Amino acid sequence: MEKKLNDVSISGSGKVTGGEYGNVRVSGSGRITGNIIAKSIHVSGSAHAAGVEAEEIRASGSFRAEGEVKAKSIHVSGSGRIDGAIEAGDIHVSGAFHAGSVISAGEIHASGSIHAESGVEADKVILSGGANIKGLLNAEEIDIRLGGSCIIGEIGGEHIRVQKGNHRINFTFSVFNFGKRYSNWTLQTNSIEGTEVLLENTICPIVRAKNAVIGEGCEIQRIEYEETLQIHPSAIVKEQIKI
Repeated sequence: MEKKLNDVSISGSGKVTGGEYGNVRVSGSGRITGNIIAKSIHVSGSAHAAGVEAEEIRASGSFRAEGEVKAKSIHVSGSGRIDGAIEAGDIHVSGAFHAGSVISAGEIHASGSIHAESGVEADKVILSGGANIKGLLNAEEIDIRLGGSCIIGEIGGEHIRVQKGNHRINFTFSVFNFGKRYSNWTLQTNSIEGTEVLLENTICPIVRAKNAVIGEGCEIQRIEYEETLQIHPSAIVKEQIKI
């Protein structure tokens, strides 16, 4: 028989002790003392917790966890801060999100701002807002559509795209076939390493790729490529080496 779990709702100001619950809703100001396991945690007010394990965490208000967080899905449209390591299936951010430790996820979609003090590991990452990631961003597919300033320690993946605004360029298109949209936002990173790499508005000392397209607004000190390399006339590439 499935264990019967109690639901908890805080609409004013309240406190919940750590333990195992069903659905936890906070529309006022709530504090969870100790680690909590729940089916879902929905925050439209303000909530402060220790460690959290849940199927779903949804924060449209303000949510902070001081410990580790494990969840199938995390949605932040308000503000979220998690100080411990994060292990999630999907992470969706349209507000402001701060991670104090390593993020491990299946997919990450961030259209707001994301700040990570350590590395990020995922299958797929789509960023269309601002980002400050101090460690390695590593994923099979990385799609960065510059909608804010992006500073990332290092980037590694199979397919890596960094583009102005939210328009897309297919790898089969010519590097010279750009639209008229322009953005002054840039990506700054110490290194990029991938199989298929397409870059715009990127400042990076070293790029390593099998096939690379270096577009408008790029300043690359050195690029090492295996098969093909295309460089826009306005891009700055000081050294290019075929390996």
